[in-house]
Amino acid sequence: GGVEAEATTSNEPPASPDAFPPLPRIKVVPREFRITLCSEGEIPYNDDSGLSLRDIFKLVTPRLFLAGGVNVVGCMAFGVVQPMLSLYLAHSLQLDQRVIGWCQFSVTLGYMLGIWPAHNVVALVRAEQVCGFGTFLSGFFLVAVGLSRTPWHLYLALFGFGLAQSAALVPTLEAMKLAAPQTGPLAAEGAVRIFNVFQDMGQVLGPIAGGFLMHFLGFVRAAETLGAVSVMYAVGMLVYIVLVRPLPREQSAAHFTFTNYD
Repeated sequence: GGVEAEATTSNEPPASPDAFPPLPRIKVVPREFRITLCSEGEIPYNDDSGLSLRDIFKLVTPRLFLAGGVNVVGCMAFGVVQPMLSLYLAHSLQLDQRVIGWCQFSVTLGYMLGIWPAHNVVALVRAEQVCGFGTFLSGFFLVAVGLSRTPWHLYLALFGFGLAQSAALVPTLEAMKLAAPQTGPLAAEGAVRIFNVFQDMGQVLGPIAGGFLMHFLGFVRAAETLGAVSVMYAVGMLVYIVLVRPLPREQSAAHFTFTNYD
């Protein structure tokens, strides 16, 4: 006879996942980031105070002030067009509220459609040049807004104004970084702080200036006056840009921003 193999069955339940050996635990300890070394021309890191006010003042140049001034002038133009235009159209021209809504939509649409092209142009042309041309066109269209007498003329002038404003305002931060004569992350941070000061200044002064100009001159003269100021500011800025040699990117706070024109 042969040997029969006895079939055996087990009634034990399958092993639970807890029966397997535990996976090794990995403890993640965040590393503290500190800037300990700096290259030539770079703002050194100070463990006690970080970026000091003195470091920020070292970044200020005429070219940086011109770029920041674009922010102020552009915000003042918005201060005339956005609230004061609506009051003018409603009280002086007595236009329908739908027309006023389409006017404000035209500005917003122009600005929105101009943001992406402005970013692309800044990758090919220095930012302060784009700011200057944008401010020039913004002043031209602001004068056209003041001269417009029909809704469709207003729509077109306001749409062009929005496009020009995006070209003027979108590149201002990059332009101020290019004008800051220091390198390193702290220099870029200082340029951003100065940018915020100019932007807040324009947002505060814009509606106030618009209200005073409209009160004493009326909307049409106020738009023409501020448009002429924008054009003259842009011309002065562009002349300075042409006559004064700019800093190389690698010597400015924008040295780590990648573009195609260097």
